[in-house]
Amino acid sequence: MSGSVNRLTDVLVSPDQPFEVEFKVFEEDTFLVMSASNHIRAIREPLQELQAQAADQSPLPLGELALRGNAAFAVVHDFDRAVPFSEAAAQDCLADLCGLIETGEIASLAIQALGAFHRAEPLEDSVRRIHEVNWPDCLARIWVITPK
Repeated sequence: MSGSVNRLTDVLVSPDQPFEVEFKVFEEDTFLVMSASNHIRAIREPLQELQAQAADQSPLPLGELALRGNAAFAVVHDFDRAVPFSEAAAQDCLADLCGLIETGEIASLAIQALGAFHRAEPLEDSVRRIHEVNWPDCLARIWVITPK
């Protein structure tokens, strides 16, 4: 599935990477659990220190973009809610993403289908939301990452 968002932005919806991207956005929850890997690593910190860190951790607010290098985590799920996915949070993340793209003059973007990547809503709804955004002119291509 592909289409045009504005006169300069092409959108490709695919599970496989169709082109190189400058920036990636991942669907995430308030405690950043969804992106945690299942890799077991050696623990070097004392157990008490890890417990204190866990106790001090606060959830990120819905709608926040947590930046990590050339990637962002779109906080659109809150597992403490009856319905964890928030469409309003997805809208907020996309709006903030536009500013980030414009400031960084990003030309190519990969974004997980917010709400659909982890199957909280139909893929069509996520893609529609992306098509409705007025993306900055510097953004030429968007790869919407879908589940395999």
